[in-house]
Amino acid sequence: MFTPNQLEKLVIFDIETAGQQASLDQLSDRLSDQWKKRAEYLRNHLSEKYPDNQEKSDSELFVAKSALQAEFGKVVCVSFGKMKFNEDEQPVFQIVTYSGEDEELLLKQAFTLIDKMARAGVKLAGHNIKRFDIPFLCKRAMINSLELPLALQVWDKKPWELPFVDTTELWGFGAWQEGFASLDLLTAVLGIDSPKDDISGDKVHEAFWNGEVQRIAEYCQKDVTALAQVLLRLSGQNLIEAENIIVK
Repeated sequence: MFTPNQLEKLVIFDIETAGQQASLDQLSDRLSDQWKKRAEYLRNHLSEKYPDNQEKSDSELFVAKSALQAEFGKVVCVSFGKMKFNEDEQPVFQIVTYSGEDEELLLKQAFTLIDKMARAGVKLAGHNIKRFDIPFLCKRAMINSLELPLALQVWDKKPWELPFVDTTELWGFGAWQEGFASLDLLTAVLGIDSPKDDISGDKVHEAFWNGEVQRIAEYCQKDVTALAQVLLRLSGQNLIEAENIIVK
């Protein structure tokens, strides 16, 4: 799919999110009322796809689902990875991660890097980023009154003008109704180590509110590394060896 030169012009990224508060009763009254309406929707309109929702209370659904909703969640970690090919034509992967409890600071740090990379002609790449990561980042930026970097100012662009590479679309090979393949599934079928050997996305909320920020950062870095391996595999290139993964 991509030449080494094209792969070097991608910044692969992933975000991890948690609910804004540890539990529903800690939300403001106004947001709590809004969540109750969202919970009704999750129970009554998505019950066929997620039957377990029907058995959950508003509070249980908040713990399970608030991290997926930018209006009720927050970004707690962003990892970026960039590939270079050494003199032996082997990929070397450098990772930078921003994580912590201060979402505004985290977003500012991430946006500074995104802006710098975009000005250098680099595209953002990730798994399902068009449907989750990008909209989540943009909404949380607006909520935090932050200016978006140019690469994320997408509201006036046509679909083919977006500076993103999404591996869910790559794996769809142009099919409009292609069933969604998770990153874990994609790594499994391509013979790549799973990034889910410790925690998974649905456990990040609990881990964050238990103070396990470093654990979340390490999980996010594994996702970014797995994404890089997927892109290399799809491009017929050698995979990254452990000694060539550099975490800054």
